[in-house]
Amino acid sequence: MPITINRIIHRGIPSGLAIKAAIIYNDYCKRKAYNLDKSVGMIKARTALFGKFAPEGKNILDLATGRGFLLAEAAKRNAKLVIGIEASDKMLDEAEQTFAKFESQTKVELVEGDIFSLKDIVREITNENLDLITAANIFCFLSKTQREDIIKQSLEVLKPKGILAVLSRSIDNGTLPTSWNEKEKELYSKTLLGTGNFLECVGWQTNDWKKLFLNNGFKNFGFFIGSKETDEELIGKELNPDQEVVLNENVIFWGEK
Repeated sequence: MPITINRIIHRGIPSGLAIKAAIIYNDYCKRKAYNLDKSVGMIKARTALFGKFAPEGKNILDLATGRGFLLAEAAKRNAKLVIGIEASDKMLDEAEQTFAKFESQTKVELVEGDIFSLKDIVREITNENLDLITAANIFCFLSKTQREDIIKQSLEVLKPKGILAVLSRSIDNGTLPTSWNEKEKELYSKTLLGTGNFLECVGWQTNDWKKLFLNNGFKNFGFFIGSKETDEELIGKELNPDQEVVLNENVIFWGEK
């Protein structure tokens, strides 16, 4: 059956990060300059994510959902409910188009709002707690305090044994990708964060992620490679949570409530 999409505007006061993100990604949509969700690495990472945390019959929230790249796959795999929070209304317009391309019985809620209001947004939509919260390439723009805020709010809306899965691109060579032009480097290193510490955030060691989850209330922690140009056999394989290396790949860090 055709998928049913409910579009919501959350009326909370947006954070400075949400305001900046809306401006930037609305501009990306206007210029058709955003193509991260079409990259082979991201598609592999999505497959690895849902290979480990199956979405069938689950309630799922995606933070900074963009075009609905993750949630559309969850709906195709028969999730019960998917909620996407996104600051950019233009991105949500494109997300609607993403969902319109296939049929599903999944209930879809697309929310124009601030990820730092995730607890209030979830409670506006459902009284049920969530099985899975995903966040792809957003934690790299957050300070340690902001990350902790997301962690704590996530715990309040997750079911027992519910999962928060963070997909993060880690960079271990001290520089932004050479393929980025100066404008992109400026956007990512200063405009979104306002602090110029993008490299510091994406350069976290595994143990930093472990402390973030376990010190803020999660019971279990782990991580695995979402996509890798070499050693394909490592994709989706759970790695030693005490391994202290920065992986220059798409890595999925997860915590279990």
